Amino acid sequence: MAGPVSQTIVEFAARTRHQVHGDLVERHARELHSRSSYDCWNGLSDRDQELWRHMARLDLTTGRP
Repeated sequence: MAGPVSQTIVEFAARTRHQVHGDLVERHARELHSRSSYDCWNGLSDRDQELWRHMARLDLTTGRP
């Protein structure tokens, strides 16, 4: 069972998925990750990559730089 934070992220992603183009989300997620980590994007688990995508959607839909 998912915790409250996971559930909130899933709900937010469902609401915003169609508001921002997938390519833009992917590019922004990779940019956020590269600024914050030395790990290789391709070395991240699918779950970790999706978390970065959620953070990118949040940035893109709230107008944060």
